[in-house]
Amino acid sequence: MNKLLCAALLAVFATPALAETTPRSMRVDARSATASYQEGQVYKINTQLRRVTLITLAQGERFVDFKAGDTESFQFADTDGGNAILVKPVIAGAVTNGVIVTNQRFYLVELHESASARPHYSVSFQSPAGSTAAAAQSSVPAGKPQTYVISAATKDAQIKPVNIYDDGRRTFFTFSPDAPIPSIYRADAQGREYIVNGRTDGTRVTVGSRSHRWVIRYGDEYICVQSGRITNG
Repeated sequence: MNKLLCAALLAVFATPALAETTPRSMRVDARSATASYQEGQVYKINTQLRRVTLITLAQGERFVDFKAGDTESFQFADTDGGNAILVKPVIAGAVTNGVIVTNQRFYLVELHESASARPHYSVSFQSPAGSTAAAAQSSVPAGKPQTYVISAATKDAQIKPVNIYDDGRRTFFTFSPDAPIPSIYRADAQGREYIVNGRTDGTRVTVGSRSHRWVIRYGDEYICVQSGRITNG
């Protein structure tokens, strides 16, 4: 509900309901598969005991975090390159959902351990046409500093920043000393959110880019921020 409200205020868009899908096997080897990213899509990945599965992110993406419903039945590890993770089941018949967080998007996966189903040794994700450009367009080139206003927020949100400004290249978020440090997302004109990496120094978070739209989140709390220069959408 929170995200839908932000999206409506940043610019509403609708996404059709999607069913779970299995990545397509490659001709060179059926145990290797590819999948084109689509927001909201859940990807079923088959695993097998005593075997490891490599999940490679779309080109240009960097791994940030991975959360799974069942962290005891599966083992997870990231890679030195930062664009892939390794998954290994340790309990027969285990099934869990998971969320892969990158610097650009969220991947929704469902992991299955099965002795009978053909396991995926490798799953490679590809960006759909135009998605990389959309993420890039949500940032703003270096230029004259912008001013920002809060357009929506949860009631009595503790994460409300006391100051937001940019220096023409970077954006600075200052929070109250007793407030938790939230996650910050860059948003495009359609309301899609892209997680960004920030450097925290005390109560200030520095993001190495600018945007006309930001979303700040911590748990169920959210803050929607817009540049004072936005005149439409």
